[in-house]
Amino acid sequence: MTIEQELKLYKTDGMFALYFALNRKLNEVSSNLNSFELDLTADDKTFERFIKLAAALKETADTVNWLRINYLKMDEDEAKQVEKKGIPLLEQLVKNTKDDKK
Repeated sequence: MTIEQELKLYKTDGMFALYFALNRKLNEVSSNLNSFELDLTADDKTFERFIKLAAALKETADTVNWLRINYLKMDEDEAKQVEKKGIPLLEQLVKNTKDDKK
């Protein structure tokens, strides 16, 4: 890693980056779960892995929700309205941040 790359990490807001990274992973898992077949009669560890994944997803979803509400200052209804309007989430977050500073 170059010094410039490392310095950029200090200048980037980690909470925004964390929110987007976790939200992206939740979307990736959601789309993969749609094509996942769960065979309860199989002798492998598929079911146990699924249960562990489900528990981890709840924790991750709770974290993303906490970040959205407490740090990004958006409740669930506002996030849904922004999504329906097609406003880029980053644009709405910047607007919310500016409004908070007034």
